[in-house]
Amino acid sequence: MMGITDIVAIESLGHLLANYKSDLEYIALFDSFRKNEITADIYLTERNSGFQGFINEFRVARNIKKEKVKDLVCFIKKSMTCGNSWTVDKFAEEIKKEKFTHEGKVMVVLVSKIFFLAQPETIIPMDSLNKKALGLKGNKYEDFESKINNFIEKNRNILPKYLSPVCKYLEEIEKSINIKIDFEKYRMNRFTDKYLWAKGRK
Repeated sequence: MMGITDIVAIESLGHLLANYKSDLEYIALFDSFRKNEITADIYLTERNSGFQGFINEFRVARNIKKEKVKDLVCFIKKSMTCGNSWTVDKFAEEIKKEKFTHEGKVMVVLVSKIFFLAQPETIIPMDSLNKKALGLKGNKYEDFESKINNFIEKNRNILPKYLSPVCKYLEEIEKSINIKIDFEKYRMNRFTDKYLWAKGRK
């Protein structure tokens, strides 16, 4: 397992700062939708942080049948407010069964990003670049989670060293978003994700 390198850490901090506010806005609007504060139509189309914008920015819109996007959003809300203890892998199988995805494929990357909206302190979205950085060949979130937790544990003394200088800026952004999460844990997970993403590009 690789260690942290300075140049990749610096690059990843830049990406973290650039996207931190919009990521939190996506999370906050999803939370409002889940709490019935806004309708599915508003959530889908809200200009800055709606679901369509989210799946476009996170590059998973192509994984969903266009005519099924609203149905998927309503299914997500129903599933996540009924006490269902879904895992990423199981939910990916479920939306395949419901035929929300193309050709009945198991879209674990898509579901990991949906779960990131719902559980931002605990779920790190999976994609091809952070999988590459971790040396993961398969498509199971359970395996990805194990590898990423091992990476965090191995670098638990190094990651905070790089993150600490920008925390005051991240905290200012957090104050501007009306949402209650464990920001300390969220910051570390987002930095880890950005680091692995940058590392995977090399």
